[in-house]
Amino acid sequence: MVKQIFLFFLLLFIPHNLNLTNAIPSNVTLLTLGDLWETRGMIRTHLFPTKTSTVYPEFAAIPSHQGDGRMHLTRAALDKAIENVAEMNGVLIHSVCSYRHLNVTFYTLNTMFGIGRSEVLIDANMTEMERKMSEMTDRRIKVNFICVGANNDTYSAVWHHSPDFVWHFIVDSGPIREIIEKDRLQMTRGYYADCFQTYRNDNISRAIIIWRKGFGKKYRIQYGTEVNEMLTDMQRTDLEPVQFASLPRWILWHGDEFTWGNRTIPRDLSKMEHNWEALNLVIEHRMRSYDIPSISIHILRDNKMEYSASYGFADILQAIPVKTSHRYRIASVSKLVTAMTIGELLADYNHIDLLTPVFGPAGILHDVCSPCHPFLLHVRIIHLLEHSSGAWPHTSKFEFDRMEQNQTEFLMRVVQKEFPILFPGGRHMYSNIGYILLGRIIEKVSGRSYEEYALEKVLEPLGVNATIGKEGDPSEEVTYYSHDNANAYTSWSTRRLNSAAGWAMTAEDVTKVFHHLEEHKLRRFRWIITPSAVRWNYGRGVQLGNDGSLYHIGSLAGTEAIGYTWQNVQVAILTNIRGKEQNEQTGWMEKLCRSIADGRFTR
Repeated sequence: MVKQIFLFFLLLFIPHNLNLTNAIPSNVTLLTLGDLWETRGMIRTHLFPTKTSTVYPEFAAIPSHQGDGRMHLTRAALDKAIENVAEMNGVLIHSVCSYRHLNVTFYTLNTMFGIGRSEVLIDANMTEMERKMSEMTDRRIKVNFICVGANNDTYSAVWHHSPDFVWHFIVDSGPIREIIEKDRLQMTRGYYADCFQTYRNDNISRAIIIWRKGFGKKYRIQYGTEVNEMLTDMQRTDLEPVQFASLPRWILWHGDEFTWGNRTIPRDLSKMEHNWEALNLVIEHRMRSYDIPSISIHILRDNKMEYSASYGFADILQAIPVKTSHRYRIASVSKLVTAMTIGELLADYNHIDLLTPVFGPAGILHDVCSPCHPFLLHVRIIHLLEHSSGAWPHTSKFEFDRMEQNQTEFLMRVVQKEFPILFPGGRHMYSNIGYILLGRIIEKVSGRSYEEYALEKVLEPLGVNATIGKEGDPSEEVTYYSHDNANAYTSWSTRRLNSAAGWAMTAEDVTKVFHHLEEHKLRRFRWIITPSAVRWNYGRGVQLGNDGSLYHIGSLAGTEAIGYTWQNVQVAILTNIRGKEQNEQTGWMEKLCRSIADGRFTR
């Protein structure tokens, strides 16, 4: 059916005397108006005007496996062509661009295979474009391409109404240098350039770009002066050209999204007396099944390292192999660190205890709300620790709102505007905000930052080198990814969620924290592992297994993690991705920890 549609489209647009085989370029080719005069188009090829001349138009012909290109269309012919495409099933408009020839505006039209329908805006000014873009974004309709008009003061855009999942996208324009700088940042955040067009305005070289959320998709925005030299430079890559822009020459190249497939997964393994290949294979099978960029695991037995290994890439675009020394965000595993730090705070400052009020005139955070909701006057420190405050459940996702606000502004807004659901102490409602408030309590009482106090009192004595918000160097901390639209760098902030989910550390460091818990669970940390009054399998910052194990899982955009202890065995498993669903890997991690503790892999 699709082939029939494609042939129909060709018969509609392409003259019968065109040599179809010879018309398909093997790479980017520059063609003149004279080269295309008879055919006025090419099959399996997209055509982009270079705008280097208004007298002798030039076109970049780029191979396309799923569409063809048409050029030198008048506005009337373009409108008719758009109508014809709309009547076809399985064909969408890819892009519409314009150019000038002898003081007349002409258009190129590129098509592609796809399900749904196209919506096109032609020769709109900036105000019209921004209004339409806002409308379509609110309706979650994908913008496919934007082209600057022939006179550099109008824009043509194509949107696709499709049942397919719409990846998050960002549209921006500005001086080329600024756009290229922003592109480097967006690349680290998991976006790739899907549309890149250049133009001149007020004697400034500018660009308009669409970044789309992807998963490790390779791409390059290449600059050069001679097309042949640019193509030669890219011969040894696995990228293909997808777009061409002028000023003087820019080519956008795309590769495939990341997948392990049959690729070898790099390993960084410790040398131990046991053969751990069975565990290696279990982990690598999981990585291939879910395309997990990296996993780091550390096992302690009798307070000695039994095994330590990391698999995959710390950064998949740069192909940096992960090491056991790489830090990972540990998400909600951070809550155990905060609970331990609260214990140190109570020991250092005798005027507070677990039953000290949090809000109200006598509360530690008396300045956060005044007046407070009546229920909040009954919230105690212990309620925050065991998630029984009756307020701010994580299902409401308040902690991800208004990321531009600093933590103080954010907490005051949430506490004053988002009223409690239940009276404190009556029900378990998991709350990240409750643990953010615990961090603020630590700061208020100690007069120091949460991070400083936790490092000095809990982590540094254990030899743990942990950080909050220090990501950016892939040689020390992994790069984070997600299979969905959630962004590990913009959807949430490690600074805001510092005491709830902000710590980053190695897998070895996580096992040190859990060994510390195991070692002192019967005396110093008995209050942490005691089941709360509202949930039998959760203490204060730790989850309680029915077999006596103690653990905590973490899952936020960019990471899933577990810290685990059972008697004399401690295990940490960390990843630098979260799947399409929250906690996609944590159930598997917990089962694997139990198997390791049982000695399954050392028998």
